[in-house]
Amino acid sequence: MSPEMEELAADSLVHDYRDMKEFQDHATRKTDHIGNLPTDGTWVRFSPTLLNVVGEAHNATTLHDVVQAVRTRSFIYEGIPSDDLRSENPAMLEAIRTMSAGRLARFGLEAVEDIQPYGLEPIHPKIGYVFTALLPLLQSKKISKLGGYFGKVFQSHLKMSWAAAGHLHDEVERRRPQGRETRATGSLGGLSEAETEVAGTYARQKFAPKFISDLQPDDDLRHSLELWVQRQPDNKLDALLGELHDFVSCMLGLVREKYQRADLKRSERLAIWASGMNGEQEKFDHWRNVEIGKRVREAQQRGVRYAGMGGAHSDYLRHELGLRSFNFYDLHGENLKRDRKFTDDREEEMRSYQSENTPDNKQQLALKS
Repeated sequence: MSPEMEELAADSLVHDYRDMKEFQDHATRKTDHIGNLPTDGTWVRFSPTLLNVVGEAHNATTLHDVVQAVRTRSFIYEGIPSDDLRSENPAMLEAIRTMSAGRLARFGLEAVEDIQPYGLEPIHPKIGYVFTALLPLLQSKKISKLGGYFGKVFQSHLKMSWAAAGHLHDEVERRRPQGRETRATGSLGGLSEAETEVAGTYARQKFAPKFISDLQPDDDLRHSLELWVQRQPDNKLDALLGELHDFVSCMLGLVREKYQRADLKRSERLAIWASGMNGEQEKFDHWRNVEIGKRVREAQQRGVRYAGMGGAHSDYLRHELGLRSFNFYDLHGENLKRDRKFTDDREEEMRSYQSENTPDNKQQLALKS
């Protein structure tokens, strides 16, 4: 065996190879479909040829664990935008990079200037989905509901949307006739009515600018609001929540306009419309599924190896894309459970073998014989 193979054979992890060539290829880093998860050492196996669609629970084992295990940089991920924000809205891109710094670092993308090739989902359908959930909570002032995992999602999308609104405000200021106020509505110099409305709402806020500017990555909106209240000499929470409500409502208007202009087939619009009968959030979520499916097909044409997304999206694509051209693996379900059981069983076999082959056991067997 080569030194690299001997190193793998001597470690404490489970490795299961189909043949000696796969063993040798893995040892010399020529594979991108097998490996041990960094979280618990589980041995995982993916398709060596098909694009692997990986479904996850975002707060558990995720795609970044997979790409570390199989040692690849060929992936697209739901948590990275697929839009060309470097040219469309650089301020929004900068906010996304700030709020997603930890995620980008885990993927090794913190120093990559252009993250769009790694993006799976357009930003506006996601904002629509998130803000339709956030809006009624702001309206009812249910701060207790703004914490935890979803509170972090609310906070990051609020920060990036505010940056996008600031970019629109600057564009309105640059294009509007001299002396005309930013709060005026209606299309302006190539900007739509919804875009100018967002810019005007951005300009009118009194408390929101400082609050949103101070929002930090990996914190949730409930905690940020609680900190804001503690720092205020007078309780202006109701005023702040009102401003955030107005801004989120205005951003939803922009998302609806983006949907109307989206490049969608008639059949796709009908399916999205049908899902919207269960509520606007369902409509935006189905729009997300449609767009994610498009990006996965495009990635397949580019030879991308992995596409990571929430389990609900991968379940949808399993029915839409079929199993002949894609390999589906659920980190949130049976596939990972199966691989963990396989790994645990092999570890138990190794422990049993080692205990049976200690020097004392070998001496006792020799005496008995």
